[in-house]
Amino acid sequence: NVPDLIFSADPSGRLIDVSPAAERITGYTVQELIGMQIRDIIHADDAASFDAMVTEVIQNPQCDLRPMRFRIRTKFGQEKHLEVNRHLTWDDEGKPVRIDGVARDISNQVRMEQELKAKAVQLENSTIELARANVDLLTAQEAVQKKHDEVRAILNASADPIVLVGTDRSISIVNNSLSRFLEMPTEAIIGMPFDSFVERAASQFTDEAAFRNRIHELARSQKSHSEIESNPIEMFASALNLRRSPERVVFIDSIVVRDDGGNEVGRVYYFGDVTAMRDAHRHMRTMIDASPIPWIMTRLDGHVLYANDHLAQLLGYSREELLDTAIPELLQDSGDQERLHAILERDGVVHGFETRIRRKDGSEVWCLCSLVVTSLGSQPVVIGGMYDITRRKNTEEELRFKEQRFRGLVENADEIIYSVTPDGKMTYLSPKFTELTGHTADDWRGSRFTDWVHPDDLERSRAWIASGFAAVDKAAEDPLRLRSKDGTWRWLTTSATPIRGASGEVVEVVGVAHDITEVKQALDDLKQAQTRLVQSEKMASLGLLVAGIAHEINTPVGAINSMHDTLMRAVVKLKTQLGQHCEDSHPIAADLKPIIDTIDSANRVISNGAERVMTIVRRLRSFARLDEAELKKADIHEGLEDTLTLIHHEIKNRITVRRDFGDVPEIACYPGRLNQVFLNLLNNARQAIVGEGTIQIRTFVRDSRVVVEIADSGKGIDAAHLKRIFDPGFTTKGVGVGTGLGLSICYQIIEDHRGTISVRSEVGKGTTFTIELPMDLDNNHAESRDR
Repeated sequence: NVPDLIFSADPSGRLIDVSPAAERITGYTVQELIGMQIRDIIHADDAASFDAMVTEVIQNPQCDLRPMRFRIRTKFGQEKHLEVNRHLTWDDEGKPVRIDGVARDISNQVRMEQELKAKAVQLENSTIELARANVDLLTAQEAVQKKHDEVRAILNASADPIVLVGTDRSISIVNNSLSRFLEMPTEAIIGMPFDSFVERAASQFTDEAAFRNRIHELARSQKSHSEIESNPIEMFASALNLRRSPERVVFIDSIVVRDDGGNEVGRVYYFGDVTAMRDAHRHMRTMIDASPIPWIMTRLDGHVLYANDHLAQLLGYSREELLDTAIPELLQDSGDQERLHAILERDGVVHGFETRIRRKDGSEVWCLCSLVVTSLGSQPVVIGGMYDITRRKNTEEELRFKEQRFRGLVENADEIIYSVTPDGKMTYLSPKFTELTGHTADDWRGSRFTDWVHPDDLERSRAWIASGFAAVDKAAEDPLRLRSKDGTWRWLTTSATPIRGASGEVVEVVGVAHDITEVKQALDDLKQAQTRLVQSEKMASLGLLVAGIAHEINTPVGAINSMHDTLMRAVVKLKTQLGQHCEDSHPIAADLKPIIDTIDSANRVISNGAERVMTIVRRLRSFARLDEAELKKADIHEGLEDTLTLIHHEIKNRITVRRDFGDVPEIACYPGRLNQVFLNLLNNARQAIVGEGTIQIRTFVRDSRVVVEIADSGKGIDAAHLKRIFDPGFTTKGVGVGTGLGLSICYQIIEDHRGTISVRSEVGKGTTFTIELPMDLDNNHAESRDR
């Protein structure tokens, strides 16, 4: 709050800090002064003495820091006198680091001193003059006339007519321009009553009444010199035309002249030629009115000076109504006026400023403002256009709403919504993608569509992208697999629509992908179940057929066995009778002995054959237990032997079966289903051997699990096929030979037994299938039921 200017500066004279009084004294803001060199505002005539003072202080720390006076130029060009007291701060090495000081505005004091000196001189002169008054009165009158002539010379320097009217309402001083204006000599005008002057001057104007009214209006005005500048619009509105060719326009104004005591000593009337300014204003108005864009002109405070019809229509006002308003009153957001003013004050121009303006009926309109600060005459004004962007803003708002609604639909959809560029780069994936696959936006952003596709689906996917993007408006794809973050694969079906540019080129593709992983799994499970059911029905039918055949064979074999036993007893009785009635040397006994030996040999053959047939029938009946669905204890060796019996006729002449059965206990299993596995593996082994070969069956116990190995010496399986060997439908046997379901069913049966089945193979050397089965499957099932 100190009225004096307190400042700090570095040794070079650059201001570091100033007090708020600086703005009142210098006209510069505190922000403008900080960083400024003090010398930049020193009066040119005092610059040398100021530099000498600074040099002396820095070079001689012990010098007398007496107050010094110098003049400055304010921001507005004014000259002010300052008295400065200063203090220097030195560091430990004796170097100056800062100048602190207090500057007091002594302009009034200096002026008073000058006035006192002048009055002292005047008083001295007056004393001298008074002393000489009685001697040379004529000389004093000549001096007065000289002063009068000096004033006239100053007035005559103005190109515009000026007249000074005394308090007695008579003309006291005029300049030559006024003489020419009225076409009267100066001597004839001086002393003329002001009313007569008005009548004489009125004849120079096309509208004499308007001139008289203007003079009478100004005669009542109490404006001082600082208020002489008027609103340019009002200036042109009150300007009057002279009776001259070419046309001239004059603006008349008046100020009151007062002495130092504030007493009125007269009134000055000023006749300013504003023809050029008016013509420029007319041209500007013509351009503004012809412009299809709403234009406005305001003062710096926002008061409207002029507006064209387009702006008036836009805001629902008449031009006259707008002239009575100010921009701050029209802005819907009061903060916009502060922002506009700040930008104009800083840059002098503003481009593309969007704001809402209140119309006369209370509605609002969005405007795009482009404004610039310029001057009209000597008055700064703001001119610019205000373009109606309401439709654009409404469209933007509608688009924003539609985008939010669309995003809400997309992001909450139960499908994956995606967009991709023609080169396959992903640009958008809805949250459903993250939900299904675990991949976040950072994972997929910038990646390509094919980066996520299963290798087996890549070729098909690339072909679909190419055809879908380039040729058709919609494309549908067979199911394909996409990799999840955990490494699993999701099955998807997708369709896409290309978005085309103005020339028909594809710029982006938007699509929908539907996750069918569960459906696919359900279908696969259903297909496998159906396959197992078909296979089970086939095996059941096979079992029924085998059981029927076994039954049919068993009947005649039973008859053979029965009759063979009767025959054997009959032969024994025949031998007994012969022994009783015939000696060995009897000719009949000798003849019958070869016959009886033949009968004995035939009986042994019949007995062995019947026994073998009965063994085969028993094996067939054991294998035929395929309808046994209950878990039960069984000997896997028996199942293997039963299966070998079934295929014996197909392998007996070319394939040797080697049995390496270990000490394996009975285990809980589904015997019929295990027989189905053994039959499938042994048949595959038989088919893999071309010509003669070997099938080796090995059983043993390892880690409380029963292991069955079935190895063949066949052609083997290619390594590329081993990873798909258990997939449903996969086969290496060729079309018409295999269905590709046998090993898939085997895999499922072993899994149902809580076991494992694996394969190792080498082309040209053979294949080995290894089955591992738990020995406590019945306990596992019991625990599952308890849970």
